[in-house]
Amino acid sequence: MLVRTGLDPAKAAAYSELYLHERQKELALFPEASEVIQKIGKKLPMGLITNGPADIQRLEIERLGIGDHFESILIEGEMGFGKPNPEVMRLAEKAMSASGSEILMVGNSAKHDIRPAQAAGWKTAWVRRASDVAPSSKTGAPETLPEGMKEPDLTMSTLSDLLDHLPLG
Repeated sequence: MLVRTGLDPAKAAAYSELYLHERQKELALFPEASEVIQKIGKKLPMGLITNGPADIQRLEIERLGIGDHFESILIEGEMGFGKPNPEVMRLAEKAMSASGSEILMVGNSAKHDIRPAQAAGWKTAWVRRASDVAPSSKTGAPETLPEGMKEPDLTMSTLSDLLDHLPLG
């Protein structure tokens, strides 16, 4: 669907560029994330699955300095499909040389992370922060489990809670 906005294309491009610049400038990991990624990465192989355009996701991964911690990075914009498509899970299993309950999905979206991981037979850890509100939210409230969906194996309010549940010995 096309909508005529009356907005000058040059202004629209400038606003878009400004938004991207400001978004990248403010982009930061949650305070505990770096420590958790480093501790887990020293003991267990990790992969990253992210939805969104490839150029923006690669820019964010670089800006956050996390790319080297992951053996595999799967990006929707590079694959042509993203979570919750079951093919993403199959590609992740292949990339990590693991399957089923050997894999733990850690994510903040019941719909895009937890549900497809459960369908693939993976273990799941749902990070539910009060600030995790989907852009498509009509209520402005954090996501709840859809009716009939199985509870995740672990639900936590901070990523550091994960450290108590992994074999990091």
